[in-house]
Formats: sequence, structure tokens, C-alpha cells
Amino acid sequence: MQRFLSPEGFTFAVTLDVGTGTIKRVAFYALGLPLDTFPQGMDGRLKIFFDEVPSRDAELFTAIAWSFGKSDESYVKAEKSYCGGVVPILKEWKSTLTDKGE
Repeated sequence: MQRFLSPEGFTFAVTLDVGTGTIKRVAFYALGLPLDTFPQGMDGRLKIFFDEVPSRDAELFTAIAWSFGKSDESYVKAEKSYCGGVVPILKEWKSTLTDKGE
């Protein structure tokens, strides 16, 4: 996971149970990975996902996230921009994009 996260900064998310304040999940996001950069062992599935899922954004955006919850609730997920201009929003928030070095 570490080799995919930008040393300049990365996105970290926390999911809370609103009723109890309990942390349900944390996730580390590698944003804007080049399309030929995938975690070992997942490269085939992720390549198919990124090749086949359409993006109608003016600027392509990809992300891989490592999500950790209680025991068997951990997983890796991939995301790709669809529409809505996610890259300008992330730039406005000053999020670090892995392949842009911003």
C-alpha cells in the first residue's frame, strides 16, 4: 500500500457510526494513479475495471483505496471518475494527486 501513496500526502477517510461515535472503518486512498500502476495480485481485475468502466469527465481520475474495518470487513477498492468534474474539486480541496505531484 505504501508505495502507491504519495509521499507529499494522501487522502484518509473515516466512517463513523453517528449514533455511537464508533469508528467503523478507515481507508487510505491513492488518488490519480496512472492506469498501468496496480497493486500486485490485483492488476488483472483492476486493468479490466479501468479499461471497461466509462469516464465522461474532461479529466480522467482513478483511485485505489485500502479500507480497514473489523476483521473480515477489510478490502481494496477501485474508483474511476464518471461525470461531474471530480479532479477540479480535488484540486480545489488541495488533495494530493499521486501522478500529478500536486
